[in-house]
Amino acid sequence: MKENQYRIGELAEKANVTRRTIHYYIGRGILPPADGAGAGATYSDEHLYRIMLVKKLQEAYLPLDEIKKRVVGLSLEEIKKIIDNNYLSDGYINNEANSTKMQVSDAEAEPWQYNSSIAYERVLIGLGVEIHFPGEDRKARKLVESLCKYAEKIMKEG
Repeated sequence: MKENQYRIGELAEKANVTRRTIHYYIGRGILPPADGAGAGATYSDEHLYRIMLVKKLQEAYLPLDEIKKRVVGLSLEEIKKIIDNNYLSDGYINNEANSTKMQVSDAEAEPWQYNSSIAYERVLIGLGVEIHFPGEDRKARKLVESLCKYAEKIMKEG
């Protein structure tokens, strides 16, 4: 299936941002460059979805540098899942693909120190529910994986 193509004005209107904002995001490396240059430059659905995700993260008061860290490595499918499932809370991304596998990437994990020797990971389950667990504890990771799968099942049914 062919992706939609937009001129900058069309993309700006669809995403409810200014042309200048789009250029700024591209300059900061938050968005990929347009296909082509000048008046013939076109933008895709990927640009649109990335802007939508950036706006959601801005609503969670994340600075652009942090947003860039969290969105640059995501595929279009991952971005769509995040937006469609509204897995955003307190500015953290719960990437559905990774939450199922429970291999939390650096972009998603926010380790914090409970004491000087144990680093914890923070995983968003959804609907404002999150779990903190010792990142190096394999038993805890397996338990969190099971909890995430069960929570996902409940949310789909509910």
